[in-house]
Amino acid sequence: MTPSVASRRLDRCPPIGQTSARLYSADMAKKLGIAQAAARLGVKPSTWRAYMAREQAPAPDGREEISGTPWWWDSTIDAFGKARPGRGARTDLA
Repeated sequence: MTPSVASRRLDRCPPIGQTSARLYSADMAKKLGIAQAAARLGVKPSTWRAYMAREQAPAPDGREEISGTPWWWDSTIDAFGKARPGRGARTDLA
């Protein structure tokens, strides 16, 4: 008896809770869209879009092939967040 197509597909899947470390590594860089980048910085997506319009946000690391939606690596957003002055900081005095 030949195995069904569904059972052959299940043979290739890792057991539940044992995902492939190569495919799902926590160290892997993540692509963030507008909403994810804003959430990572603690601002609203509309604020992030305003930063983009005023060219205060870092340039996108890439764009989605079909939709053209901008994305950033998580490391780019983290570096931008660390370089931002705090709320109410006077940047004109330096």
